[in-house]
Amino acid sequence: MSDKNHATVAVTGVTGALGSRIAARLADHGVPQLLVGRSPDRMPELPGAQRRGPAAYADAADMRRALEGASTLIMVSGHRTGRRLEEHATAVEAAIAVGVAGSCMCPSSARRPPPPTSTPVTSG
Repeated sequence: MSDKNHATVAVTGVTGALGSRIAARLADHGVPQLLVGRSPDRMPELPGAQRRGPAAYADAADMRRALEGASTLIMVSGHRTGRRLEEHATAVEAAIAVGVAGSCMCPSSARRPPPPTSTPVTSG
């Protein structure tokens, strides 16, 4: 697929398990991307992707710079900080400010479920 068939998608959380998988799948389909995060040096090298950052969810100015040129934002929730709602709101407001037309939020609850508990067997 040519880049002309796709709008640019900004993806956050690309250094984590879920964000990196999302970015890799988009790259496999030829989707132009902006990889956004706090540590650009830890971001994957993907075809058609630009690294943007450092940009933390809570830093509106850095997020605006990182999201410039994106039409869609896929925001993968980061580590719990105790201010997650405020940080995510700042990131979404930054996206709106630079003209991002759509967004998708992926909660970090995509973790593996805890192992099942075992019940001791008693004879009796």
